[in-house]
Amino acid sequence: MRKLIAALAVGFVSLLFFAMGSAEQEAPEIAATNWQPIGPNGGDVRGIAFNPQNKNEIYAVIFSNPGQVYRSTNAGSNWTRIAILDDYTYDVVVDPTNPSVVYVLGDSCVFKSTDRGLTWTLHYLPYYCYAWYGQIDISPINPSILYVAGRRYYDINRNKTCMAIFKSTDGGQTWSCKDLAASGSTYGQASCLAISKPNPNIVYVGGYYNNSSGWHSALYKSEDGGGNYSSKTKGIQYDPYSIVCHPTDPNKVYVATYWYIYRSTNGGNNWQKNSGAAYGYALAIDSSNPNVLYAGYDKAIFKSNDGGFNWIEHKKGLYGTCNRLLVNSSKVYFGSTAGIFRSTNSGVVWTSVNTGIKSPDVPAIAVAPSSPNTIYAEARANGFFKSTNSGSSWRRMPYFERCDAVLRIAVKSTDAKSVYILAGG
Repeated sequence: MRKLIAALAVGFVSLLFFAMGSAEQEAPEIAATNWQPIGPNGGDVRGIAFNPQNKNEIYAVIFSNPGQVYRSTNAGSNWTRIAILDDYTYDVVVDPTNPSVVYVLGDSCVFKSTDRGLTWTLHYLPYYCYAWYGQIDISPINPSILYVAGRRYYDINRNKTCMAIFKSTDGGQTWSCKDLAASGSTYGQASCLAISKPNPNIVYVGGYYNNSSGWHSALYKSEDGGGNYSSKTKGIQYDPYSIVCHPTDPNKVYVATYWYIYRSTNGGNNWQKNSGAAYGYALAIDSSNPNVLYAGYDKAIFKSNDGGFNWIEHKKGLYGTCNRLLVNSSKVYFGSTAGIFRSTNSGVVWTSVNTGIKSPDVPAIAVAPSSPNTIYAEARANGFFKSTNSGSSWRRMPYFERCDAVLRIAVKSTDAKSVYILAGG
């Protein structure tokens, strides 16, 4: 309630409308007469996806509840909100054969649009199944087949979950569930997956689980389109955050973890760690030159030009913790907790491309008593901002150490530059 009041007090969010009572949801832009969203720009971008037939068209989903879906038609320079969906939103994917079909992953459901986001149909995952920061992917040759990485409550009375992979063979209308690492698991979560383009029967799923012997990283592989899975974890010491398959060689696969980037040339039977420092929460490969890979981290990106052996770090212009990466030759997109950043020179220099995307979570604001046009605002996971023109434009303030998000802001009554904050919680 505190967050909602703070956001509404300065018009940071539009009033939201939901057409309830049926599985289909309209997604119009509806704003109250006297309120307009004014920023700051950016948000916690969990998923980004190209239109495979026109890479100037990009979709992005913001982690919020209700979830928000944005689309750009000019390679990210401007964005338009096209949907407000009644759930958290974690990922987005576009049909490779029909770009009018778009899927957005919710917490316990998948939203499907057949008209580029004008209307959406809701389809639930199986009972007691959740995506929870998971990922969705679509078969490159059969768009009726989709996979979702998540978890299942296999013992609801004792609150026990296991890693799980969900599969649809009818374009997201119905879903089946396959448990992974279920035996003795007290908590498990599949957080990432990848489908091999040269052999779509090959599916990798990564995550983690906990049982009586402790915490375990986990990587599984199916070679029969999700019917059976075998462990490929041996040699991987840390939780997989992202997986990418080589675009032409079904034996090559890469896994990003908190400490290393792993590379396999024999379908996951053996793994090699990168040379030097490189790690990531997101991983992407340049399909036009598969020797080029990118790993997104916290305010940084690592790039390899030799197929994942050696990596170079770039930071200039980046902010936030990376959730997803997209690559289109020299154009690279970094979707993070602070919004979307774009590089046009293969990852060396980055600029923010968040025009039209407004932070949905503003827990604290303050107006300077001696200068009413001066506003300070905390955008959760996005940063601390200042405006000197009543919110028409915002400047990200330098990072400062905090124990958690800023909860209160106070400005000295006689000095607009003297600011105090309360952080924590």
